Amino acid sequence: MKRFLGIVKFIGFIVLIVVINRCPNLMITFQKQTPDGIRWAVALFYIMAVCVIIARIWKGYAKKLTDKQKQCRFTWKDFGIAVVFAVIVYLSNMFWTLIIRWGIGASIADLQAINQAGIERLQQIVPLYFFVSHIMLTFFAPIIEELIFRGYFHQTFFKGKGIWPPLLVSSFIFAILHTIIPIVLPIYFSMGALFFLAYYRRKNILDSIAVHMLNNSLVTVISMIYYFFLR
Repeated sequence: MKRFLGIVKFIGFIVLIVVINRCPNLMITFQKQTPDGIRWAVALFYIMAVCVIIARIWKGYAKKLTDKQKQCRFTWKDFGIAVVFAVIVYLSNMFWTLIIRWGIGASIADLQAINQAGIERLQQIVPLYFFVSHIMLTFFAPIIEELIFRGYFHQTFFKGKGIWPPLLVSSFIFAILHTIIPIVLPIYFSMGALFFLAYYRRKNILDSIAVHMLNNSLVTVISMIYYFFLR
């Protein structure tokens, strides 16, 4: 019964992650029909609500930790290791992107066209929602996804059962949550596996959160360059 309730709770968390990650997209979709005052109210409510949700999940997760885990600190050395992991994630993404490009036979011109269309959509976003969507991408998503996919998942279902079962299962769930396109799954599976390895090194959720944030921050920096300087 306890395991069943754990599964139900985990599914609930997944739904919550989807809602939190998709809300900025909904704001952007209806931005033209939304008055400025409503935009600000929705954006502030979203930010405050997600902060409260993350705080409650973190508090619940902390109860599952041992005293040794609670005393584990995140040092500059750990930050340096997180940077190395983030570089490996980036290289992995580049590798799989090249494989996918070769697999579908996409030319450089095709990729440039896709990239240009993405830039044009990005530049149509109002500044407030650009800020909110990248707060989600850089901070909210890494924190809540790591708490659930690496922290809660491992502590609830695979504590003391080795590295491979939780790595494979959590990475697969992480991948299908981010894409349903089969050929793209290896990118997100590899990302999930590397995030798990970062967490599993000390079983400290701060390690995988740092790697995840560094990875997403690169996307945010690139978006900011296109949004503010290359309009």
